[in-house]
Amino acid sequence: MPNYLQQPSLTQSRDLKSLVENRTTYSHNQFELNVFETHLKAHEVELQFQDFVFTSMFRGKKVMHLEGKGAFDYLPGESVIIAPGEKMVIDFPEACEENPTQCLAIEIGDDLISKTADLLNEKFNKPQACGDWSLDMKIHHLLNGEDLANALNRLVHLSVNEQAKLKDALLDLAMQEMIIRLMQTQARSLLIRDYKRSSVSNPMSAAVEYLSQHLTESIAMKDIAAKACMSRAKFFAKFKEMYGETPARFLQRLRLEKARQLLLNTEASISEVAMSCGFENLSHFTTAFKKETGQTPGQYRKVDWAS
Repeated sequence: MPNYLQQPSLTQSRDLKSLVENRTTYSHNQFELNVFETHLKAHEVELQFQDFVFTSMFRGKKVMHLEGKGAFDYLPGESVIIAPGEKMVIDFPEACEENPTQCLAIEIGDDLISKTADLLNEKFNKPQACGDWSLDMKIHHLLNGEDLANALNRLVHLSVNEQAKLKDALLDLAMQEMIIRLMQTQARSLLIRDYKRSSVSNPMSAAVEYLSQHLTESIAMKDIAAKACMSRAKFFAKFKEMYGETPARFLQRLRLEKARQLLLNTEASISEVAMSCGFENLSHFTTAFKKETGQTPGQYRKVDWAS
């Protein structure tokens, strides 16, 4: 389940310079933060930046067309990264005065990204088989984790509202945190996608493969750590450092994703789904599922079947 950003106030109608991708800019010495709003249905709107751009949706819906990546829906709680000079072609199929789209776009110079990656590689190096810290342009469409969403909310708040003399220093720190959280989010996405293929050479992938094979069981942390050839304490610390969440939270994410698939694709009862995904009882499953998705398992299944 994505984590939604706090929505900034919309621009007053009288202050809009355009009904399509109206742009409000907050400039900083190392990056530029933009808020785009569209209040009218539109198609094939082109947008391009010189430097790397991190984008995240506040409200509404876009359909993104990126060269070589196909078209995809872009919704609140999601982020998309854009390579320097890459052209976006955007549709706004539902935008109107009552339901505008609003999107964050942060243009970041390569120097700041490189310095942040260098800092991580110097201070918090990954296990050798996991490679160096960097941004991976192939992992371009992401669900916002809690830490990334919180970092973005701080960055927007400081850019829009902060007036103190320390604003520049605070923004520098907030931007560095955002880049780190983005790298962690990408690393987590890559781990989920490729753990089977890399489990022989990557100790974290080996641990995740073990988790995925034992979702229905009570799993001891020491057993997971053993699969990564680490002590319990070292594994916990390294996992949190690399992926931005604890192994226990990651395990629950895997269980809830399996539950979501079972609810959508089978007629198993909700109790059966809970048991087959490793939840101790129906109450625990329902509470965790609602916290993650905003709906009970029954509501989630009903909405999907109705559509």
